[in-house]
Amino acid sequence: MLKLKGLNLDGFPLAALAAYGLLRVLEEKGLQAALAFEAPYARPVALLNLPMSREALLDFLVDHARTLDLQERGVVRERVRGTGRKGKVKEKEIVLELKDLWERGLLSQNPFFQAYLFQVRGRAKTARLVTTPFDTTKGQQGFLKALAALVELLRKDPDRAREAFRKALFEDVRLLPGDLLYRKVPRLGWHPSQFRRTADQARIATKERYEGTTRLNPAALLLAWEAIPFFPFAPSRRNPVPLGFTFTGGRYRLHLPAPEAPVDAALLRALIALAPSLGDRTPDLRVWTSVRVGSKATTDDYPCFLAPEPATAPARTRAPHRR
Repeated sequence: MLKLKGLNLDGFPLAALAAYGLLRVLEEKGLQAALAFEAPYARPVALLNLPMSREALLDFLVDHARTLDLQERGVVRERVRGTGRKGKVKEKEIVLELKDLWERGLLSQNPFFQAYLFQVRGRAKTARLVTTPFDTTKGQQGFLKALAALVELLRKDPDRAREAFRKALFEDVRLLPGDLLYRKVPRLGWHPSQFRRTADQARIATKERYEGTTRLNPAALLLAWEAIPFFPFAPSRRNPVPLGFTFTGGRYRLHLPAPEAPVDAALLRALIALAPSLGDRTPDLRVWTSVRVGSKATTDDYPCFLAPEPATAPARTRAPHRR
């Protein structure tokens, strides 16, 4: 049993998602693995039951990042032409975002697409799009663009990628300012430290407290991305919410089960679907809840998921009403 010390309560929800994603990838590759959490009621730390050594696991993850099929995960690139300075025509490559994929009719049965997007058909053949609450990007960043950038960081240098996975799993999901990857990692809002009220500019960031300048390990973010298929949208004619989420008080809430007994990917998928309705009703399963704050509809900058708290009661599942 490998104790993944880096995937602990201090790093939630990113740490929990990374643990889930790691289990899903191992299952996808045909490896038998099970996930559990030590001390799930107070300070959960991920445990991985896997017939593989720590070093072999790191080698496996480096190879996984290197051979990752980004298009299967929704990353579609397109070349566009534009006019630069002095009227000069330039061509550049862009990554299509979620709404672009929808508008181009690229929705599919792929598990990533099913978790990214949900198309709601209304009357008079009208339709609207609901996108995943995991998209906490803002401004010009772009959700899929940011995720693709993470993979490119890890692909460029296998040795650095191996060290990134080692730190993410066995030390901390955060990067210290001295890390060579520090300034290159986009903000994805999957950790409380990502919340800030100022623009992400170097002059301002240097004046903020350490918490305001924290970056997240790209290896942890990649593993968390792999967990997204566990959170597909539940069928709904009006207000869809992904499995594992609720929407109350104008906020999405992410519910993260921390099973004490080892579970495989299939059972974990079921626990995630049930988590919003469990609360404290299951004495041998702790569920942690993380609130998503910040959005275009509020005055809060840089939307992110806050530090989790134990779920004490089942929450009502209700999506935002949109006309």
